[in-house]
Amino acid sequence: MANAAPVRVPVFYDFSSTICYFTHRVLGRLAPRLDELGIVLAWQPIDLAAITAWRRGEPFGPDRTRNLERLARELGIPVAMPEHWMDSRPAMAVALALDATPDDEERWREAVWSWVYQDARSLEEPGALDAIAARAALRVRPPSAQALEEVERRTAWAHAAGVRGVPTFLLDNWMFGGVYDDELMVAILRQLSEQYRQSGATAVN
Repeated sequence: MANAAPVRVPVFYDFSSTICYFTHRVLGRLAPRLDELGIVLAWQPIDLAAITAWRRGEPFGPDRTRNLERLARELGIPVAMPEHWMDSRPAMAVALALDATPDDEERWREAVWSWVYQDARSLEEPGALDAIAARAALRVRPPSAQALEEVERRTAWAHAAGVRGVPTFLLDNWMFGGVYDDELMVAILRQLSEQYRQSGATAVN
């Protein structure tokens, strides 16, 4: 695939979603293979609580926690499980503000994921964003009202496009959700990108 035009695949996520953390880790270890396939991932933060029955502050409960722990074992990803659905909107607004500098945005995402799912810290702690920024060696501003509104706008757009959960991969008319083992994820993304190329398109705006 070295001569194929890159295909940019949007990945809709929410920092409050443990399954999105698993997706981040799986895709991270698949990065060299995705590079070979000419697949570029474009992480798109959305507020899942705005489009589902999830409510901020709602406990996950023992059944969901057990299911997530089982998935963590199957995927080989250690995880510190949050106890409730956190308000991730400020952290996602910072991610959007860093869109123009992809390396910074990537470092921010990694630092947020590590803070929550490795260190068992909350995004709702006082000073959390500043501490995460220091970890990522970034200087970030507190999210503005406009940045928070942009999270809402992108969430509404994603919902109108058919996104009903996270993680969701959306490429033109092709969509799938969830995270799977490494080989299946590669196979799905390969098929998705090949279908897109065969349709006559070369990239996603």
